[in-house]
Amino acid sequence: MASGRLPAFCRGLYVYQIRQSMNYASAGGPRVTLCLRNASTFDGHLPCRRKLVGHLATTYTSTTPSVLAEMDANQAKTGPLAGLSPGCHELLRFKAERGLTFEQIAKKINRPEVWTAAVFYGQAKPDEETLERLTEVLGISPIKLANAFGEKYIVHRGESWTWPPKDPVLYRLYEVLVVYGYSYKALIAEKFGDGIMSAIDFRTSVKRKADPKGDRVVIELDGKFLPYSTVGQGGSWPADQ
Repeated sequence: MASGRLPAFCRGLYVYQIRQSMNYASAGGPRVTLCLRNASTFDGHLPCRRKLVGHLATTYTSTTPSVLAEMDANQAKTGPLAGLSPGCHELLRFKAERGLTFEQIAKKINRPEVWTAAVFYGQAKPDEETLERLTEVLGISPIKLANAFGEKYIVHRGESWTWPPKDPVLYRLYEVLVVYGYSYKALIAEKFGDGIMSAIDFRTSVKRKADPKGDRVVIELDGKFLPYSTVGQGGSWPADQ
Protein backbone atom coordinates (compact mmCIF):
# COMPACT_ATOMS: atom_id res chain seq x y z
CA MET A 1 0.00 0.00 0.00
CA ALA A 2 1.35 3.41 -0.97
CA SER A 3 2.47 5.62 1.88
CA GLY A 4 0.10 8.29 0.64
CA ARG A 5 -2.84 6.18 1.78
CA LEU A 6 -1.60 6.03 5.37
CA PRO A 7 -2.64 8.57 8.03
CA ALA A 8 -0.21 11.46 7.87
CA PHE A 9 0.53 11.40 11.59
CA CYS A 10 1.93 7.84 11.25
CA ARG A 11 4.85 9.02 9.14
CA GLY A 12 8.12 10.59 10.24
CA LEU A 13 8.32 9.04 13.71
CA TYR A 14 11.81 8.95 15.13
CA VAL A 15 13.62 8.53 18.39
CA TYR A 16 14.99 11.75 19.76
CA GLN A 17 16.28 10.73 23.16
CA ILE A 18 17.29 7.75 25.24
CA ARG A 19 18.49 8.46 28.71
CA GLN A 20 19.01 7.08 32.15
CA SER A 21 16.44 8.58 34.49
CA MET A 22 17.55 8.79 38.10
CA ASN A 23 14.28 10.30 39.32
CA TYR A 24 13.19 6.97 40.73
CA ALA A 25 16.58 5.76 41.96
CA SER A 26 15.54 5.97 45.59
CA ALA A 27 12.34 4.04 44.91
CA GLY A 28 13.69 0.86 43.38
CA GLY A 29 16.62 1.54 41.07
CA PRO A 30 17.39 3.52 37.89
CA ARG A 31 14.97 3.57 34.97
CA VAL A 32 15.38 3.50 31.20
CA THR A 33 13.47 6.27 29.43
CA LEU A 34 12.84 6.28 25.68
CA CYS A 35 11.11 9.29 24.10
CA LEU A 36 9.61 9.13 20.61
CA ARG A 37 8.41 12.03 18.51
CA ASN A 38 6.28 12.13 15.39
CA ALA A 39 5.17 14.92 13.07
CA SER A 40 1.37 15.12 13.14
CA THR A 41 -0.46 16.78 10.26
CA PHE A 42 -4.13 17.05 9.42
CA ASP A 43 -6.23 16.76 6.26
CA GLY A 44 -7.77 20.23 6.14
CA HIS A 45 -9.00 21.19 9.59
CA LEU A 46 -10.29 17.79 10.67
CA PRO A 47 -8.38 14.84 12.17
CA CYS A 48 -8.35 11.99 9.67
CA ARG A 49 -8.78 8.30 10.62
CA ARG A 50 -8.65 5.39 8.23
CA LYS A 51 -10.03 1.96 9.06
CA LEU A 52 -8.45 -0.70 6.83
CA VAL A 53 -10.65 -3.62 5.79
CA GLY A 54 -8.91 -5.92 3.33
CA HIS A 55 -7.82 -3.73 0.43
CA LEU A 56 -10.41 -1.03 1.13
CA ALA A 57 -9.75 2.17 3.07
CA THR A 58 -12.63 4.25 4.39
CA THR A 59 -11.89 7.74 5.65
CA TYR A 60 -13.64 9.09 8.74
CA THR A 61 -13.37 12.74 9.73
CA SER A 62 -14.73 14.25 12.89
CA THR A 63 -13.86 16.72 15.62
CA THR A 64 -16.34 15.15 18.05
CA PRO A 65 -14.72 12.73 20.55
CA SER A 66 -17.98 10.79 20.91
CA VAL A 67 -18.02 9.96 17.19
CA LEU A 68 -14.44 8.69 17.33
CA ALA A 69 -15.20 6.70 20.47
CA GLU A 70 -18.26 5.18 18.81
CA MET A 71 -16.10 4.12 15.87
CA ASP A 72 -13.79 2.32 18.28
CA ALA A 73 -16.69 0.64 20.07
CA ASN A 74 -18.28 -0.54 16.81
CA GLN A 75 -15.00 -1.81 15.40
CA ALA A 76 -14.34 -3.74 18.62
CA LYS A 77 -17.36 -5.93 17.87
CA THR A 78 -16.11 -7.19 14.50
CA GLY A 79 -12.46 -6.19 14.13
CA PRO A 80 -9.27 -7.47 15.77
CA LEU A 81 -10.72 -6.53 19.18
CA ALA A 82 -13.72 -8.83 18.83
CA GLY A 83 -12.13 -11.25 21.31
CA LEU A 84 -12.23 -8.77 24.19
CA SER A 85 -14.11 -9.74 27.31
CA PRO A 86 -17.77 -8.64 27.64
CA GLY A 87 -16.65 -6.23 30.35
CA CYS A 88 -14.34 -4.42 27.94
CA HIS A 89 -17.09 -4.19 25.33
CA GLU A 90 -19.37 -2.65 27.96
CA LEU A 91 -16.72 -0.07 28.87
CA LEU A 92 -16.18 0.86 25.21
CA ARG A 93 -19.92 1.10 24.55
CA PHE A 94 -20.62 3.40 27.50
CA LYS A 95 -17.53 5.49 26.74
CA ALA A 96 -18.94 6.06 23.25
CA GLU A 97 -22.39 6.92 24.56
CA ARG A 98 -21.01 9.41 27.11
CA GLY A 99 -18.68 11.02 24.57
CA LEU A 100 -15.72 10.92 26.96
CA THR A 101 -12.04 10.77 26.05
CA PHE A 102 -9.56 8.51 27.82
CA GLU A 103 -7.90 11.62 29.24
CA GLN A 104 -11.18 12.73 30.82
CA ILE A 105 -11.90 9.27 32.23
CA ALA A 106 -8.37 8.87 33.58
CA LYS A 107 -8.60 12.17 35.47
CA LYS A 108 -11.96 11.25 36.98
CA ILE A 109 -10.76 7.84 38.22
CA ASN A 110 -7.30 9.16 39.16
CA ARG A 111 -5.35 6.69 37.04
CA PRO A 112 -2.70 7.10 34.27
CA GLU A 113 -4.18 7.80 30.85
CA VAL A 114 -2.49 4.98 28.90
CA TRP A 115 -3.19 2.48 31.67
CA THR A 116 -6.85 3.52 31.65
CA ALA A 117 -7.04 2.89 27.90
CA ALA A 118 -5.35 -0.47 28.46
CA VAL A 119 -8.17 -1.48 30.82
CA PHE A 120 -10.73 -0.75 28.09
CA TYR A 121 -8.76 -2.79 25.55
CA GLY A 122 -8.18 -5.75 27.84
CA GLN A 123 -4.49 -5.19 28.51
CA ALA A 124 -4.65 -4.17 32.18
CA LYS A 125 -6.70 -5.50 35.08
CA PRO A 126 -8.72 -2.99 37.12
CA ASP A 127 -9.08 -3.47 40.86
CA GLU A 128 -12.44 -3.17 42.64
CA GLU A 129 -11.91 0.51 43.45
CA THR A 130 -11.17 1.35 39.81
CA LEU A 131 -14.21 -0.58 38.59
CA GLU A 132 -16.39 1.27 41.09
CA ARG A 133 -15.07 4.63 39.86
CA LEU A 134 -15.63 3.60 36.23
CA THR A 135 -19.25 2.73 36.93
CA GLU A 136 -19.75 6.20 38.43
CA VAL A 137 -18.06 8.01 35.57
CA LEU A 138 -19.71 6.03 32.77
CA GLY A 139 -23.07 5.47 34.42
CA ILE A 140 -22.90 1.68 34.27
CA SER A 141 -24.67 -0.58 36.72
CA PRO A 142 -21.97 -1.92 39.09
CA ILE A 143 -23.61 -5.35 39.14
CA LYS A 144 -23.86 -5.44 35.35
CA LEU A 145 -20.20 -4.51 34.88
CA ALA A 146 -19.04 -6.97 37.54
CA ASN A 147 -21.01 -9.75 35.86
CA ALA A 148 -19.62 -8.77 32.45
CA PHE A 149 -16.04 -9.11 33.67
CA GLY A 150 -16.75 -12.16 35.81
CA GLU A 151 -15.43 -13.07 39.22
CA LYS A 152 -12.23 -14.67 37.87
CA TYR A 153 -11.39 -12.26 35.06
CA ILE A 154 -7.88 -12.87 33.67
CA VAL A 155 -6.08 -10.43 31.39
CA HIS A 156 -4.78 -12.04 28.18
CA ARG A 157 -2.20 -9.52 27.04
CA GLY A 158 -1.30 -9.35 23.37
CA GLU A 159 -4.22 -11.49 22.18
CA SER A 160 -5.57 -8.77 19.88
CA TRP A 161 -2.32 -8.50 17.88
CA THR A 162 -1.46 -9.88 14.48
CA TRP A 163 2.24 -10.05 13.73
CA PRO A 164 3.48 -7.93 12.18
CA PRO A 165 0.57 -5.58 12.94
CA LYS A 166 -1.59 -4.48 10.02
CA ASP A 167 -2.94 -1.29 11.53
CA PRO A 168 -0.81 1.62 10.20
CA VAL A 169 -0.32 3.24 13.62
CA LEU A 170 0.71 -0.03 15.25
CA TYR A 171 2.93 -0.91 12.31
CA ARG A 172 4.83 2.37 12.65
CA LEU A 173 5.58 1.56 16.28
CA TYR A 174 6.70 -1.92 15.20
CA GLU A 175 8.85 -0.29 12.52
CA VAL A 176 10.53 1.86 15.16
CA LEU A 177 11.69 -1.32 16.94
CA VAL A 178 12.78 -2.92 13.66
CA VAL A 179 14.90 0.11 12.77
CA TYR A 180 16.10 1.25 16.19
CA GLY A 181 15.84 -1.92 18.30
CA TYR A 182 19.54 -2.76 18.33
CA SER A 183 20.39 0.89 18.91
CA TYR A 184 18.17 0.80 22.01
CA LYS A 185 19.90 -2.39 23.13
CA ALA A 186 23.40 -0.94 22.63
CA LEU A 187 22.60 2.35 24.37
CA ILE A 188 20.95 0.61 27.32
CA ALA A 189 24.03 -1.60 27.65
CA GLU A 190 26.33 1.45 27.59
CA LYS A 191 24.30 3.48 30.08
CA PHE A 192 23.12 0.72 32.44
CA GLY A 193 25.04 -2.49 31.79
CA ASP A 194 23.86 -5.95 30.76
CA GLY A 195 20.10 -6.06 31.28
CA ILE A 196 16.68 -5.06 30.00
CA MET A 197 13.99 -2.43 30.44
CA SER A 198 11.04 -3.84 32.36
CA ALA A 199 7.59 -3.68 30.77
CA ILE A 200 6.01 -4.58 34.13
CA ASP A 201 7.54 -1.95 36.43
CA PHE A 202 6.72 0.48 33.68
CA ARG A 203 5.17 3.86 32.90
CA THR A 204 4.21 5.29 29.52
CA SER A 205 2.48 8.39 28.19
CA VAL A 206 1.35 9.99 24.93
CA LYS A 207 1.56 13.75 24.60
CA ARG A 208 0.92 16.32 21.91
CA LYS A 209 3.67 18.88 21.30
CA ALA A 210 3.01 22.07 19.37
CA ASP A 211 5.32 22.67 16.43
CA PRO A 212 5.11 25.36 13.71
CA LYS A 213 5.70 22.68 11.05
CA GLY A 214 2.95 20.44 12.41
CA ASP A 215 2.12 19.17 15.89
CA ARG A 216 4.13 16.19 17.03
CA VAL A 217 3.37 12.99 18.90
CA VAL A 218 5.63 12.36 21.90
CA ILE A 219 5.56 8.83 23.33
CA GLU A 220 7.53 8.12 26.48
CA LEU A 221 8.46 4.62 27.64
CA ASP A 222 9.74 4.55 31.22
CA GLY A 223 10.74 1.16 32.62
CA LYS A 224 12.90 -0.02 35.50
CA PHE A 225 16.31 -1.38 34.50
CA LEU A 226 16.62 -5.09 35.30
CA PRO A 227 20.17 -6.53 35.20
CA TYR A 228 20.76 -10.11 34.19
CA SER A 229 21.81 -12.44 37.00
CA THR A 230 25.55 -12.95 37.37
CA VAL A 231 27.18 -16.31 37.97
CA GLY A 232 30.01 -17.60 40.09
CA GLN A 233 31.44 -16.71 43.47
CA GLY A 234 29.53 -13.87 45.12
CA GLY A 235 27.08 -13.54 42.26
CA SER A 236 23.30 -13.71 42.44
CA TRP A 237 23.43 -17.03 40.57
CA PRO A 238 25.92 -19.11 42.58
CA ALA A 239 28.01 -21.84 41.01
CA ASP A 240 26.81 -25.41 41.51
CA GLN A 241 28.25 -27.01 44.62
